[in-house]
Amino acid sequence: MFFRFLLALVLVLAALWGGGALYYRAPLPGFANIALIAGFVGVLLVSAALLLRRRRQGAALLASLAALGALGLWYGTIRPSDTLNWAPDVARRSLVHIDGDVIRVRNLRNFDWQGENHGIARWEERTYALSQLQTLDIFLSYWSGPTIAHLITSFGFADDRQLAFSTEIRKQVGQDYDPLAGFFRSYTLALIAAEESDVIKVRTNKRGEDVFRYRLDLKPETVRLLFADYAALTQKLEAQPEFYNTILDNCSMVPFRMVRLRDPKAIPFDWRILTVGALPEYLLEQGFLDPSTPREGLRERARITPKAIAAEQAPNFSAAIRAP
Repeated sequence: MFFRFLLALVLVLAALWGGGALYYRAPLPGFANIALIAGFVGVLLVSAALLLRRRRQGAALLASLAALGALGLWYGTIRPSDTLNWAPDVARRSLVHIDGDVIRVRNLRNFDWQGENHGIARWEERTYALSQLQTLDIFLSYWSGPTIAHLITSFGFADDRQLAFSTEIRKQVGQDYDPLAGFFRSYTLALIAAEESDVIKVRTNKRGEDVFRYRLDLKPETVRLLFADYAALTQKLEAQPEFYNTILDNCSMVPFRMVRLRDPKAIPFDWRILTVGALPEYLLEQGFLDPSTPREGLRERARITPKAIAAEQAPNFSAAIRAP
C-alpha cells in the first residue's frame, strides 16, 4: 500500500510540474495548449487514482509513462537562446578575463537610469589590477517584503574603485519576471558586471527598494579566488548560454555554489540562502561577517538607502554610500 501511495504521489507531483512546463513553454496557441495541459494532467491524475484503487494498474502505469516520456522528449529540446530581442539592460553579456595581474572587463554596464526600467545605455570596457583587489561587499536589495531580496556582490580595489556583479534574468523586450515561469526554462541567466552607481542606485533611487550593505570578513587571497570564479562564469556563459532557475540558479545560489566548489564545508546549506532576506544573520553565525559585529542593530547599521538617495548627483556614489 505504501509503495502505491508513493507512486501515486509522484504522479501527482509530475502532473503539477508537467502542467506548469506546458503552460509556460508549449508553443501551441491558447485553447490548443489548454487542451494539451488538461489531457496530460488528466492522464497522470487518473493513473494515480487507479493505482490507489488497485484497478487497471498496468494500464495506468503504461499511460503515465507514455505521457511523461513524451513530455521529457519535448522538454529536452528547449535550449537557451543567445539571439533574442533582449531588454536594453541585458542586451550585452559582461565578459571578464584575467591575464596575469590585469583584469579586463568587457561590457561593464554603467547606465544613467532615468526611471525604473529605462535609462541612457552605456556599455564600457575597464581594466583593474588583480593585486589591488582587497574586499568583498554584498548588497541586499529588498523588493518584496522583509524576507525576499536580490543579492549583489561588489569587489573593492585599493584605488577605491568597486566592481559589482548582479546575477539576473536575461529578459526579452516587454517580458516581465514571473517566479513560477523561472522554474520552466523561461529565462536565460545573465551575470552583469556594473558600476554601483548603476546597479545599486537604480534600486534605491528609481525603484524604491531598500538596500543594505555588508562587508564580508575575508582575506584578500580568498576575495581574489572568488573573483576568478566570477570571471570564469562570464566566460562560460559567453561560450554557452544557460537557463535561469528560480531556486537552483538565482542571485544567491550562483555565488553559494562557487564557494562550495572551492570548499564544500565552507558554508553549509541553509534555507536563508534561498530567501536571501535573512542572509546577514546566517553569515554572521558562519563567521563571514566580522565576528566582533554585534547582532543587535546589524540591519540598521547596514542600511544605505538614505545615503544613496542623497548621493543622486554625487561624483563618487560608492564613496558616498560608505561614508560614516
